[in-house]
Amino acid sequence: MTRGPVRRSTRTPIRSRRLGRPPESTFRASAPVPASPQRVAKQPVPPVGAETPHILRTPVEPTPDQRKKVDALLAAIRKEHGNEAISRLGDYESVVGTFATGIPSLDAAIGIGGFPLAKLVQFTGAESVGKSTMTNYLAAVAQHHGITVYFLDGEMSEERSRVESIGVNTELLSISEPETLEQAFQYMDTGIAKLRMFSTPSLIILDSVAALPMRVDLERPYDQEGRRAARASFLSANLGKLVHGLKGSKVGLIFVNQLREKANAMPFEKPTYSPGGRALRHWCHLSIEFKRMQQIKQGPNVVGIASRLR
Repeated sequence: MTRGPVRRSTRTPIRSRRLGRPPESTFRASAPVPASPQRVAKQPVPPVGAETPHILRTPVEPTPDQRKKVDALLAAIRKEHGNEAISRLGDYESVVGTFATGIPSLDAAIGIGGFPLAKLVQFTGAESVGKSTMTNYLAAVAQHHGITVYFLDGEMSEERSRVESIGVNTELLSISEPETLEQAFQYMDTGIAKLRMFSTPSLIILDSVAALPMRVDLERPYDQEGRRAARASFLSANLGKLVHGLKGSKVGLIFVNQLREKANAMPFEKPTYSPGGRALRHWCHLSIEFKRMQQIKQGPNVVGIASRLR
């Protein structure tokens, strides 16, 4: 049996009519899709030290109109709030008092030629990396420079023979053993207020922030869970008040801190943190991290450790 010629329908396909599209033959002849734009090549990063043009490399030369506006602002605020309320930054004394630590590499790393005064400095690191030894060494160096040192021992680990072997004059070292972090802040606030009256360089050391318990922790029973973030909340509320007392003085402040392990640290993040929350890191003018590198031996005996400060 022979089939007849195949007849093709000229009607628009039902699917195309429902979607509002032209017939398949017309749809295939539509304009081609434009190609995706080519990626713009990244500009190469200039090497360190290379001269790159920048509009802010030199200060702008003030115009008479700008000077007039600044003078008007100064006059208005001084008239309303006093002459000490505002000044030009060029007239402001911004020199930071320092004393040489006796470690040239540390003075160079700090960047201002020595250990700063009238600032809050944090020492952080794991156990047995030399934090307390460094604080006692700085106390001995400060005494040689005629600086008054006040030590708050929160870990109750200071021993007379040990600090004397480092070079500290124990007759000139004032020491307190606060029971709580709140009491330590009260001692430091009173010490800052008294030492700044002498107008001579002074140094206050707290060892350590993490070791001192909170008052609420001492008052609760052992079977009761402690208040969460109590230390961070206290530091956030009171660090500003304490650091404000350092302004315009010659009193330096050192906080020794410890490290804690994060419970659920991701593989790409740092597994440790310093107790005290973000407030302590924000209020610190300088933070020095200690990391143990190796042991120092004399024959088979270990006589010390080498730590890296960052």
